[in-house]
Amino acid sequence: MATTTNYSWQTPDDTALVKDGAGAIRSLGTAIDTTTKNLNPETTLGDISYRSSTANTNTRLALGTAGQVLTVNSGATAPEWATISAGGQTLISTTTLSAATSISLTSIPTTYKHLRLLFIDCFQSSSDTFWTATFNNDATAKYSYISSSIRTNGTCVGLGADANSSIGASKYFAPIPTTNTAANNGGTNGFFDIYNYASTTLKRSFAYTMGGYSAADNIYHNGYAQGNYHTTGTAITRVDFTRSGSQSITGTLQLWGIS
Repeated sequence: MATTTNYSWQTPDDTALVKDGAGAIRSLGTAIDTTTKNLNPETTLGDISYRSSTANTNTRLALGTAGQVLTVNSGATAPEWATISAGGQTLISTTTLSAATSISLTSIPTTYKHLRLLFIDCFQSSSDTFWTATFNNDATAKYSYISSSIRTNGTCVGLGADANSSIGASKYFAPIPTTNTAANNGGTNGFFDIYNYASTTLKRSFAYTMGGYSAADNIYHNGYAQGNYHTTGTAITRVDFTRSGSQSITGTLQLWGIS
């Protein structure tokens, strides 16, 4: 018997003698009904359908919830509904700074485009210390950057003004000021951004801006840097900060995911 071009429904040949016309119509109708159902699997108001891995068969995608948007899944194989984070930023974790010389942020989810770390009102009990940052606990020579860490009196500390480097762990933070009770004393505040951190094919870049004021010694502390992490193949899921001193420290470190 002849078949249709697209769905292979059986129909009588042009030269065939149709003995059971009713049966032929029923067979054709059943084939059309089955194909139509496969192409329209929606069952509920608001459902949509998309082509499945099987030819001529669609898959039902149920209606999402209020405020969600239609996007493509992480495997780029199918559409899905997703919730947009408020303002495009989501707070992942909050860490209260202490006397510990190191801070480890681990198990960072890879569902965002960029990471932002906020240092909020940070003070130390005495003297200046500098910060070293590493990604994925990688202390090999894969960090290149240009940085400046400067005090009010013009003295450059850390790497010095406009210094280039390529080392495993990079000192690129302005020192944290010493705390006291002066009303105009301002702790260090700033941000540290890591771009495309979840990529496994791009060399990730980073940048930071920090600033603070210590009324105890009337000195401003400012630092700036930008650079790259020269490795691929693995998303950044861990960030470590290490201080050069162990005096007590107060302040907050927030980790945000940017969509």
